[in-house]
Amino acid sequence: MMNVFLLVNLILFVDFIETKVYSSNITDEELRTCTTYYSRSGSIYKDFFSIKNPPTENDTLLLDFHFSVLAASDAHILLAASESVSRTDPVYEVVIGAGGNTFCDIRRQQKAAVKSSIRRNGLLSAVDVKTFWLHITKDGIIEVGVEGEELPFISWIDADPLPITVFSFSTWSGIEAKWYFDCQRDQDTNERYERIKHKMTSLEKLRQDLLNHYDPYVRPVQNHSSFTDVNMSLNTNYVNLNPKKGIVEIKGESQVSWADEKLVWDPINYDGIEDLHIFRREIWQPDIVLYNSVENMRNIIDDTLLVVKFDGIVQWNASITLKAWCDAYNMDNWPRDSHTCSFMMGFLTEFDKMTLRFDYNASKIGYLPNSEWTISSVDVLTQVGWEKKLFDPPVLQLTVDLKRASEAYNCIFFTPYIIVAVSILLTFWSSPFGTIKISLGCMELLISSVMLIVLGQTIPSHSKNVPFLVQLYSFSLLGSVISILLSIIVINLCRNKQSKSLPHFVVWMLTSRFMKISFCLCIPTKKSNDEYDKLQGYKNSKNIQELWILLAVTIDRICFLIYLPIVIYSVVINYLK
Repeated sequence: MMNVFLLVNLILFVDFIETKVYSSNITDEELRTCTTYYSRSGSIYKDFFSIKNPPTENDTLLLDFHFSVLAASDAHILLAASESVSRTDPVYEVVIGAGGNTFCDIRRQQKAAVKSSIRRNGLLSAVDVKTFWLHITKDGIIEVGVEGEELPFISWIDADPLPITVFSFSTWSGIEAKWYFDCQRDQDTNERYERIKHKMTSLEKLRQDLLNHYDPYVRPVQNHSSFTDVNMSLNTNYVNLNPKKGIVEIKGESQVSWADEKLVWDPINYDGIEDLHIFRREIWQPDIVLYNSVENMRNIIDDTLLVVKFDGIVQWNASITLKAWCDAYNMDNWPRDSHTCSFMMGFLTEFDKMTLRFDYNASKIGYLPNSEWTISSVDVLTQVGWEKKLFDPPVLQLTVDLKRASEAYNCIFFTPYIIVAVSILLTFWSSPFGTIKISLGCMELLISSVMLIVLGQTIPSHSKNVPFLVQLYSFSLLGSVISILLSIIVINLCRNKQSKSLPHFVVWMLTSRFMKISFCLCIPTKKSNDEYDKLQGYKNSKNIQELWILLAVTIDRICFLIYLPIVIYSVVINYLK
């Protein structure tokens, strides 16, 4: 019942409050007349502003506050009776865009005692300035609304109103906000609020003098027709190429520098301070993008502090991540493959008045410890753009030649081929009367087949040509099949009893001294068994069975002499590639 009574009083009393609600949002011209303030203190209220013209006894309204804010979320306003407040002191805390810009609160204490809360998405923006009004009456009515709307989006009635004399701004941890207030609108030039001044250090005074009226969205030159030269250097510490996806990634440290004509001071006037550390959102910085980026072309350089020298030179030292497309189709020499990839960098905005140059002497590209890829060469092409009356925007093209560190790959994938090749050669020296001859051939087939399957899963399928290693195992698979067929022929010639004798000229060749020495011909022996006839020894040169065995051994030796140079050639070519 009490809540209903308060709500009725609020509705009836709103019509009698003498407030000003502007019919439209604030313009860019009016924003330039505002007092600006930056907050990034993580829910800590550091600076307070006093209300210069407190209400008289006849005034109904205690505070008629119009303000604008540029923030992604969590804009906090503290209203108190004194600047000396603690966490437990009674205050009014208005939070707009809390919870990731999803709801708003009115609190009776810092971070506690929530009295009113509403769900409303998208009240704040990190890109567009949003304007609001805040009304507090002597009777404890607190209303917050969007400029241009007469009705508040959140309100509350305090039964025990607080005397408000000061206010302060803050944000949530990790959020930066830029506040605009005390603006000159409708010919109203009176200053209503005054910052409570404390004894400032030289550093605080320098920051105030430089940043109080600084616009981070305007290129910092006195003459708009002047060019801004941006210099960039790069030190790499990581590189990776995914040939299957065609993506190359480089990580390292970059240094970007430029001249800011608005940030120049005399160190003598500020106790010898020669440099200043500033958040990047406080001042202008070039919007460097990667044109051929795989993901978002922006935000390739991390958000870090900027170092400003007294002569206006700004240095942006931060980590950089370049992730671009790369056409890695040449796999002829895999795993000793090499590829050429390019990174196209430039500006997203104002590229007609800017130049981008690469400082090669200050860069260190190529030192990559414990990396699968090494940078063998680097080529930098700088297109300065319209400075030379060209029709293309400034572009920095960084071209790198990447070579795979293939020692481990070569050991893993080439060693099985050595085993296959040696096994094939041993097949031609194995006895046709045992089982080892066919067993070696089956082992060769198994190893070659498994390695082809593994290579098929490892090597990108879009390769322009078949890699040499794949060809090697393909031919070894074919060679293994041929060696098995030859082994079957040799075994049948030796184990089956032959009734027909060989032609005379063949017998003459097989029994010649030259053939025996050249091909190391000898008749293999076997122990007696029930399946094969026993060879009694060499009684005469016309023993039919022994001559057929000698022919089979000669076939083995000839195949060995054919396979041996092929194996040697393949091994040499692999290490020469």
